[in-house]
Amino acid sequence: IGLSTGAPPERIPAHRLEVSGRLDGGHLRLAHAVLSAGSNRILLQDLETRLPPAPPDTPIKGSLRVHLADLEILPRLFPLGSSSGSVKADATIGGTFGRPEADAVVTAENLELDGLPIGNVSLKARCERQQIQVKTLSVRRGADALDGFARVRLPEGQIDAAEFSLAVADLEWIGRRFFPAAWTAGGERLRLQGRARGQVRLSGPYDSPDGEFVADFEDLRLNGTRFGAGSVRIQKQGATVTAAPIRLDQGSDRLEIQGSYDIDAGRFGAVRLGIDCAEAAPYLRAFAAPWNRISGRVAARVEASGPAARP
Repeated sequence: IGLSTGAPPERIPAHRLEVSGRLDGGHLRLAHAVLSAGSNRILLQDLETRLPPAPPDTPIKGSLRVHLADLEILPRLFPLGSSSGSVKADATIGGTFGRPEADAVVTAENLELDGLPIGNVSLKARCERQQIQVKTLSVRRGADALDGFARVRLPEGQIDAAEFSLAVADLEWIGRRFFPAAWTAGGERLRLQGRARGQVRLSGPYDSPDGEFVADFEDLRLNGTRFGAGSVRIQKQGATVTAAPIRLDQGSDRLEIQGSYDIDAGRFGAVRLGIDCAEAAPYLRAFAAPWNRISGRVAARVEASGPAARP
C-alpha cells in the first residue's frame, strides 16, 4: 500500500495494514485499523460514521494514535520531503461531518524537516465549530526556545489571535539556513552571530495578517565584526508596515531607523535614518574588503519619503 514515491521496490520498507470492522447500509464501524512499518504504527480505533455522501449532521467519532519512532521511513512510503526524528500523537474525534471536533496532543523529539532542525516539540490543540485552537506550543532546540498559542477560523481563513515568544542563543544557524548564498560581504558569505529574544503577535487573514514583531539583540556580529546590542519593533496594519524604531548600539556608536512603508502604494512614509559612529573602519571592513582603507567619524541624519522607485 502507499503512494508512489518513485523509489525502487527494494527501498520500500515492509509494511502492513490490518483492518477490523463492519459496513452495513452505509454505516461504517471500525474496531481498529492499524498501519505499521517497522517500529512505526498508526492506529485508528472505535470509528463510527457513515460513508460519503452523507449529510453534514452525520455524527462521527473515533480515536487516533500515532507512534512514529523513525520518520526517515515515511518518504519511502509516501511522497513527502525528507524528515527524521520521532513523533507521538493522540487524538479523539467527534462532532459531525459539517462540524467536526477533535482534541490532539502531539510530541516530537529530534525533529528535522527538509534539512531544517526543529528540535523537540510539544503541542496541544482542539478543533471545534470550524475553529482550530492551538492551546500550547513549545519548541526546544538546544538553548533555543519558541512558545505560543493560536486561534484560527477555518472557513474565513482568519487568524483570531496568535502570540509567540522566542529565544535564540546563537543566530548563526538562522543565517546559514535563510541567507541566500549570493549574500556576501568582503568576499565571504554573510555570517550572523549573536543572541535574540522576541515576541510575535498576529491577527487577520492568513495571506496578509496584521501584527507586531518586537525583539532585543545582544552581542551582534557580522562576519566577526561586533555591532553591539539592538532592538527592533515592526508593526503591520493593513498595507502599512512601520518600524518604530530599529536601533543598534555598539559602545558610543549608534544607528537608528524609523518610518513606514505602504505595500500597496509602494511608497515610503516619513523615514528617518540616524548614524553616529566614532570610527567607521571596522564596520566598513565587515561589508567589503576594499573599504578597509577608509576610516573616520561619521555623523548623519537622513530623511526620505515618497515612491520607492523615486523617493
